[in-house]
Amino acid sequence: MRQLVRRSLLQEERDKDGGRWFKFQPLIQEYAKYKGGDLTQAHQRAINYYLLNLKQPPWGTIEDVAEYLEIFYHWCELKQYIPAFNILDYCDEFLTLRGYNHIQVELYEQFVKEWNRSQSEWQFTASLTSLGNAYCSLGEYRQAIEYYQQSLVIFEEISDHCGIASSLIGLGNVYCSLGEYQGAIAHYQDSLAIYEEIDERNGIADSRVGLGNAYLRLGEYQQAIEYYQDSLAIYKKIGDRNSIATPLGNLGNAYLSLGEYQQAIEYYQESLAICEEIGNRHGIATSLHNLGSAYLSLGEYQQAIKHCQQSLVIFEQISDHCGIASSLIGLGNVYCSIGEYQGAIAYYQDSLAICEEIGNRHGIANSLNNLGNAYNYLGEYQQAIKYCQQSLVIQEEIGARHGIACSLHNLGNAYDSLGEYQQAIAYHQQSLAIKEEMRLRQASASAPMSKN
Repeated sequence: MRQLVRRSLLQEERDKDGGRWFKFQPLIQEYAKYKGGDLTQAHQRAINYYLLNLKQPPWGTIEDVAEYLEIFYHWCELKQYIPAFNILDYCDEFLTLRGYNHIQVELYEQFVKEWNRSQSEWQFTASLTSLGNAYCSLGEYRQAIEYYQQSLVIFEEISDHCGIASSLIGLGNVYCSLGEYQGAIAHYQDSLAIYEEIDERNGIADSRVGLGNAYLRLGEYQQAIEYYQDSLAIYKKIGDRNSIATPLGNLGNAYLSLGEYQQAIEYYQESLAICEEIGNRHGIATSLHNLGSAYLSLGEYQQAIKHCQQSLVIFEQISDHCGIASSLIGLGNVYCSIGEYQGAIAYYQDSLAICEEIGNRHGIANSLNNLGNAYNYLGEYQQAIKYCQQSLVIQEEIGARHGIACSLHNLGNAYDSLGEYQQAIAYHQQSLAIKEEMRLRQASASAPMSKN
């Protein structure tokens, strides 16, 4: 094989684990296709072969859906995009729950680049929405917005109300992640109105979960709890066991924010039990991570470490890179709380490396900010400033207002520790101004409309 590489017939590739493989040089591959003639029958035979070897759900790892993805590839080679979409759509929930977002990006982008929209507008536009979902999970929010907006325009053109509402929820999720909570609420409310009009109860519940998330971030905990309880009642009524776990976990988050830690733990444990019952490993890991946060708040550090480590193991098993990074940050937070700053730094650096690898800019900014905190505690103030400034740049680029305020606050702390009080005051004032702006937006949105 290496002889062929030296002759420029093949090219060698390597992955981060040291694995290697060979593939044709692009020009040689095109020539081989030309000489091979019509490969239609070969692709069809391959599809028939993989159809005979499909593994039925439930699936555990990416290898369990390998045959499905091979079929997808051969349908695309045949330019039969509707059956290719159907295969990928069948695997989509699994890929999402297991955190295979990069695979989703790669496959759905193949659709939107090669597929003629006129062949099937619904599948094409649904692919745009799925791309938005994958980019949102990766923390690539600007890319996510672009695809959600494209799908929204087309769904509106073809009057697909469910599609419109789905795109609006996606936009709401992105704006919520960016700290643009009023924008998020507006999109969730628009999606809710559409779902209520067409009596789509699952969508109604999804919209209310989104609204709950936005109000939770705004500190409107009772409002958030009401939305979560409403969505929970709907999911229970329609028997959607997988979705039930989500508002239960979110209720735990709300009560954790209220300082009612035992109540939070009860909700997290209930969510965990359902996820274990239905085999939702992503949900199991998320519940364990949340329990770790609750035990950290109670000062039960060994319990916090145990649950964060358990969540980390599962996220690693299902290759959910965003989840792995979150668990590492959780462990870093515990070690920071017990004064083990070097251990905390190691976890934050591991989280940073993963987020950089997968392009999760939101996660990169959070990891940098946490590193800044840890170095500030160690008295290494210049190092703390460096990391917080790097975090601030990214937070500003992605438009995360809450993150910007946090980075500015931490910079103020570092300069205060250095005795540079004017600089510290300037940063704290900037942070305070953003928090006040967010508070006023919240108050304006919550105020009743005046009557003429």
